[in-house]
Amino acid sequence: MKATNSRLGEQFLNITIIVLLAIAVILGYKIYKVKGFKIPSDQSFQSSPTPTVNPEEKEVLNFPEPSASNEEKKKHSQLVLKLAKETDTIDITNCQPEPLVVYLDRGDKLTFKNQDEEPHKIKWGGKDTEITNGMTVISASQVFGSEVGDYGYLCDGSEKPVGVVKIH
Repeated sequence: MKATNSRLGEQFLNITIIVLLAIAVILGYKIYKVKGFKIPSDQSFQSSPTPTVNPEEKEVLNFPEPSASNEEKKKHSQLVLKLAKETDTIDITNCQPEPLVVYLDRGDKLTFKNQDEEPHKIKWGGKDTEITNGMTVISASQVFGSEVGDYGYLCDGSEKPVGVVKIH
C-alpha cells in the first residue's frame, strides 16, 4: 500500500512539473510576442540609453549646477561650442544622437531622424516629444523658447542628457 501511494505521489509530482513547464513555455512565448518585448535584431541589449562617448563628450553632457561659478559655466559653454556641429538634423537612433552637440540659430527648425522601429521619447525643459520611425521636425523655439543658451535633452527616460542643442 505504501509503495502504491509513493508511486502515485511521484506520478502526481511528475505531471505537475510537466504542466508547470508547459505553462511557462506558453507564457514566455506570449510575452515574446508582445510588441514592447522585442529583442533588437543585432542581439545587443541596453537597459537604459547610454551613448558611447569620449571624455570631452562625456564632460559636455554634464551641465554645471545653477549654483556653479561663472568660470565653470563659461568653461562648459566653450566646450559645447567646440563640439557643436552646425546642422539642423540629429539622428537619434538607439538614443545615441549624431551629432552629439548641435548649433542652431533662434527660430530654426530641428529635424530628428530615427531609424529604429520603435519611437523614442525626447525630453527637454519638462516637455516630451515622441520621435517616430523616420523624421520628426520641430521648431527649436517652441521647445527651447527664444532664449539663447545650451540645452541638454533626455531620451527614453535617461537620467542624464544624451545630447546638447546650442541656440545662438
